[in-house]
Amino acid sequence: MMEGPMKLDAIVGKTVLFSLANNEGLEHFGVSGKLFHGTVMGADVAGVWVENPEFKTIPTSDPYGKALPLEERAKRTFKASFLIRWDVIRSILVYTDREEFDRSEELGSGEHVGKIGFE
Repeated sequence: MMEGPMKLDAIVGKTVLFSLANNEGLEHFGVSGKLFHGTVMGADVAGVWVENPEFKTIPTSDPYGKALPLEERAKRTFKASFLIRWDVIRSILVYTDREEFDRSEELGSGEHVGKIGFE
Protein backbone atom coordinates (compact mmCIF):
# COMPACT_ATOMS: atom_id res chain seq x y z
CA MET A 1 0.00 0.00 0.00
CA MET A 2 1.28 3.47 -0.88
CA GLU A 3 1.69 6.01 1.90
CA GLY A 4 2.30 9.72 1.72
CA PRO A 5 1.92 11.91 -1.36
CA MET A 6 1.52 10.12 -4.69
CA LYS A 7 4.46 10.46 -7.07
CA LEU A 8 4.06 10.08 -10.84
CA ASP A 9 6.98 7.65 -10.97
CA ALA A 10 5.00 5.33 -8.66
CA ILE A 11 2.22 4.86 -11.23
CA VAL A 12 4.34 4.15 -14.31
CA GLY A 13 3.33 0.69 -15.53
CA LYS A 14 0.06 0.74 -13.54
CA THR A 15 -3.45 0.79 -14.93
CA VAL A 16 -5.29 3.83 -13.57
CA LEU A 17 -8.65 5.53 -14.08
CA PHE A 18 -8.46 8.80 -16.03
CA SER A 19 -11.12 11.50 -15.84
CA LEU A 20 -10.79 13.93 -18.76
CA ALA A 21 -12.29 17.37 -19.39
CA ASN A 22 -12.96 16.07 -22.92
CA ASN A 23 -11.70 13.37 -25.24
CA GLU A 24 -11.59 15.54 -28.35
CA GLY A 25 -8.88 14.30 -30.68
CA LEU A 26 -8.21 11.21 -28.54
CA GLU A 27 -10.91 9.06 -30.16
CA HIS A 28 -8.40 8.08 -32.85
CA PHE A 29 -6.15 6.58 -30.17
CA GLY A 30 -8.88 4.47 -28.52
CA VAL A 31 -10.30 6.90 -25.94
CA SER A 32 -14.06 6.66 -26.45
CA GLY A 33 -15.20 8.74 -23.48
CA LYS A 34 -14.16 11.03 -20.65
CA LEU A 35 -13.58 8.12 -18.25
CA PHE A 36 -11.29 5.23 -19.13
CA HIS A 37 -8.71 2.86 -17.72
CA GLY A 38 -5.26 3.17 -19.23
CA THR A 39 -1.74 2.04 -18.43
CA VAL A 40 0.66 4.89 -17.63
CA MET A 41 3.90 4.62 -19.60
CA GLY A 42 5.45 7.85 -18.33
CA ALA A 43 4.89 11.54 -17.73
CA ASP A 44 6.64 14.74 -18.70
CA VAL A 45 5.98 18.48 -18.74
CA ALA A 46 3.49 18.06 -21.59
CA GLY A 47 1.30 15.37 -20.01
CA VAL A 48 0.92 11.65 -19.37
CA TRP A 49 1.93 8.94 -21.85
CA VAL A 50 -0.64 6.14 -22.02
CA GLU A 51 -0.38 2.73 -23.69
CA ASN A 52 -2.80 1.44 -26.29
CA PRO A 53 -1.92 -2.27 -26.49
CA GLU A 54 -4.10 -2.79 -29.56
CA PHE A 55 -3.78 0.30 -31.78
CA LYS A 56 -5.25 -0.60 -35.16
CA THR A 57 -4.41 0.73 -38.62
CA ILE A 58 -5.52 -0.25 -42.12
CA PRO A 59 -2.94 0.39 -44.86
CA THR A 60 -4.57 1.89 -47.95
CA SER A 61 -1.51 2.02 -50.21
CA ASP A 62 1.60 -0.03 -50.89
CA PRO A 63 5.16 1.21 -50.11
CA TYR A 64 5.25 2.95 -53.52
CA GLY A 65 2.07 4.95 -52.90
CA LYS A 66 -0.18 2.85 -55.15
CA ALA A 67 -3.69 2.32 -53.72
CA LEU A 68 -4.35 -1.18 -52.44
CA PRO A 69 -7.51 -2.93 -53.65
CA LEU A 70 -10.14 -3.24 -50.90
CA GLU A 71 -9.66 -7.01 -50.65
CA GLU A 72 -5.94 -6.51 -49.85
CA ARG A 73 -6.54 -4.03 -47.02
CA ALA A 74 -6.28 -5.69 -43.64
CA LYS A 75 -6.20 -4.37 -40.08
CA ARG A 76 -2.80 -4.28 -38.46
CA THR A 77 -2.43 -4.12 -34.69
CA PHE A 78 0.43 -2.46 -32.83
CA LYS A 79 1.34 -1.65 -29.25
CA ALA A 80 1.57 2.14 -29.10
CA SER A 81 1.77 5.02 -26.61
CA PHE A 82 0.11 8.41 -26.92
CA LEU A 83 0.17 11.67 -24.96
CA ILE A 84 -2.74 13.11 -22.99
CA ARG A 85 -1.99 16.77 -22.27
CA TRP A 86 -2.18 18.00 -18.67
CA ASP A 87 -4.83 20.59 -19.58
CA VAL A 88 -7.18 17.76 -20.66
CA ILE A 89 -6.72 15.61 -17.53
CA ARG A 90 -9.16 16.42 -14.72
CA SER A 91 -8.05 13.68 -12.36
CA ILE A 92 -6.27 10.34 -12.12
CA LEU A 93 -7.49 7.63 -9.78
CA VAL A 94 -4.84 5.14 -8.66
CA TYR A 95 -5.93 1.75 -7.35
CA THR A 96 -3.66 0.73 -4.50
CA ASP A 97 -4.77 -2.91 -4.31
CA ARG A 98 -6.27 -3.82 -7.68
CA GLU A 99 -4.57 -6.17 -10.15
CA GLU A 100 -7.16 -7.23 -12.75
CA PHE A 101 -9.35 -5.20 -15.08
CA ASP A 102 -12.40 -6.20 -17.09
CA ARG A 103 -12.84 -5.15 -20.70
CA SER A 104 -15.27 -2.51 -19.48
CA GLU A 105 -17.19 -1.77 -16.35
CA GLU A 106 -19.39 0.78 -14.67
CA LEU A 107 -18.57 3.02 -11.75
CA GLY A 108 -20.91 3.01 -8.76
CA SER A 109 -22.75 5.89 -10.44
CA GLY A 110 -23.60 3.67 -13.42
CA GLU A 111 -21.28 5.64 -15.70
CA HIS A 112 -19.53 3.45 -18.29
CA VAL A 113 -15.75 3.20 -18.13
CA GLY A 114 -13.83 1.98 -21.16
CA LYS A 115 -10.39 0.45 -21.38
CA ILE A 116 -7.84 1.45 -23.99
CA GLY A 117 -7.38 -1.07 -26.78
CA PHE A 118 -10.67 -2.91 -26.44
CA GLU A 119 -13.41 -2.55 -29.02
